[in-house]
Amino acid sequence: MFTPLLSAAAGPERSRSWPFSLAWVAAVLLLTILPPTARSQSPGTAPWRYTLVHGATWVDDCPICGRPTILLPLRGTFDLQWVREDPLYQYYALENIRFEAGGEGGPRYLLTGRGEYRFGGEVALTRRLTLDLKVDNGTTVHLDSAPGPVQRPWPMLQAESRQTNGSLVQEFSLNLAAAPFHDLWFSTQQGLTSGATPPPFTSFPESSLLSKQGRAVSSNFELTRSLGMMPIVPDLGLDAVTVQPGGEIAFSTRIDAFSERLGPLSHGDVLSNQGRLLWKNKDLIAAFQPMPPSSPTGLDALHFPPGEKTVYFSTTTGFFSEKLGRSLQRGDLLSTDGTVIKSHASLLANFHPKDTGAPPDFGLDAVFVWPSGEVWFSTEESFDDLTLGPLGAGDLLSDSGYVVFKNLDLVGPFSPLEDLADFGLDALCLVTDAFPPPATPPTINQFDISPPATSLHLEWSGSGRFFQVMGSPSPAGPYVPVSPVQCDSFFDQSNPLKFHPEFYFRVRQW
Repeated sequence: MFTPLLSAAAGPERSRSWPFSLAWVAAVLLLTILPPTARSQSPGTAPWRYTLVHGATWVDDCPICGRPTILLPLRGTFDLQWVREDPLYQYYALENIRFEAGGEGGPRYLLTGRGEYRFGGEVALTRRLTLDLKVDNGTTVHLDSAPGPVQRPWPMLQAESRQTNGSLVQEFSLNLAAAPFHDLWFSTQQGLTSGATPPPFTSFPESSLLSKQGRAVSSNFELTRSLGMMPIVPDLGLDAVTVQPGGEIAFSTRIDAFSERLGPLSHGDVLSNQGRLLWKNKDLIAAFQPMPPSSPTGLDALHFPPGEKTVYFSTTTGFFSEKLGRSLQRGDLLSTDGTVIKSHASLLANFHPKDTGAPPDFGLDAVFVWPSGEVWFSTEESFDDLTLGPLGAGDLLSDSGYVVFKNLDLVGPFSPLEDLADFGLDALCLVTDAFPPPATPPTINQFDISPPATSLHLEWSGSGRFFQVMGSPSPAGPYVPVSPVQCDSFFDQSNPLKFHPEFYFRVRQW
């Protein structure tokens, strides 16, 4: 879903055609309304952005020489576009593929190209992946896979594909593992010092909200400064995060605090970066009729399902529910309507923890629920899996039984200087095309450009949770990101015409 189209332009011919104030000499509002962009994968809709996850690999092999196989983790993104369907299959195009494998002193491959993904079937679901990739050394690689069973439920993708135009001395293969998201925001249990960001922005406390793209989304001060704490807002920590319509960030803290405007705040309360108290901890669990009624439970995981009025959460400690007549674990995913969305046992049903003699409760520290019902989560405690091996408290897992990201994959873009194997994972939210878009596009409230087009200020309002400013030198596009994905409803750009003498802007929302 996009805003009306905005244009920033400069030049003597254009300025003479607008007898208005200097601000309008270089700024034109075009009244063309772009058609709404659907975000579901059905005929005629826009593509979804996919990101590779843990398990995606690029393999370089030599069929006859006997050298060791080179197996490298694969990183990158692509767009998945619905193409057509027949009575048995759905067909999708993989476009704008940009993959990278290796590096750090070893072999390195940059891969670009396109492909096709097909899935369906008459008796059982099968999938097939074909790819045409260009390696940065000039090699063109065609890969194909035999039809095989669908291993991960839609909209997740997992498929293997092997080169068909290889040679006896070199043959490539690719294992695709991907999920539909633009960005992933998270917080850690341990702070980190980045070796990849320029000074002075190198220290990120555990209270920071970070992006997997290697940037800070929000500091603890930015989250809490509107809560009315005087004289100085302390660092309250960050224990859970989700985003509401309008870009309002909801979160919980690790420690209690006092607000002169809101009163006592508990580490189990849900707060807002707009200075609101959204939920008291006792109200979150009230529908379960906890016994004793006044027992504090804390808050560990938080998720607001789009389009629903309930809140999903987990607690720091277990408690007894008089409504359900049983004890609830800290690893259970609960809802404010008094139901258990997923028990801890069901979250772990596709894993194989080593037997400890008692039903496990590793806690539930971060959570995201997909429209399909698949749950991504982290646990408070590490555990050993008989199939997957050691799983850390900072690893991101799927209740389908696979690892989404190892913890060092999440923090890797920051190149942490600390020698830690696991920084923990406290909070999680994703920017994804998988949810239906807001019905109403954003509205531009302010569009200022200073003569002679040295800076641009843009403000909007919208019902989306996330926003991104897109730009193009042509009103027909293609549009590329100008800003990062953000919750703020404003954008400032210095020298907005540096890309082209005439540049067009629009705002995208999720």
